Amino acid sequence: AIQSPKQLEDIAPTAVALLTTEKAEAGWLLDETKHSPTDIEIKVRALTSLQIKPDNAFELWLLPADKSKPISLGLLPQQGTSEFKVPEELIAQLATGLLAVSLEPVGGSPTGQPTGAVLYQGRMTKT
Repeated sequence: AIQSPKQLEDIAPTAVALLTTEKAEAGWLLDETKHSPTDIEIKVRALTSLQIKPDNAFELWLLPADKSKPISLGLLPQQGTSEFKVPEELIAQLATGLLAVSLEPVGGSPTGQPTGAVLYQGRMTKT
């Protein structure tokens, strides 16, 4: 069935981010959908099949604009898509902060802070 423009508007992303390397190699596309001011969902899509060692994982971090400690947003898929809800207390920071992806042990950083090199980064941009 063809959706009306109103239906499409309801599901259209309100912001996007392209996470790239320093050489502009794309890793992930993030689509933010705002269901309400306090209910934001991010769909993460791996743009290529990213190969890493079996004992590593990619972890997504929010680097707040005020230079406070990085905040983990979770692990990223090496291929395909995943979704996560943005915690309400992070919504404002997501609009102004930098997103970064580090290489971490399976299961994520053991310290709660990035331990591996930042491989990809980007910013949410309103659509």
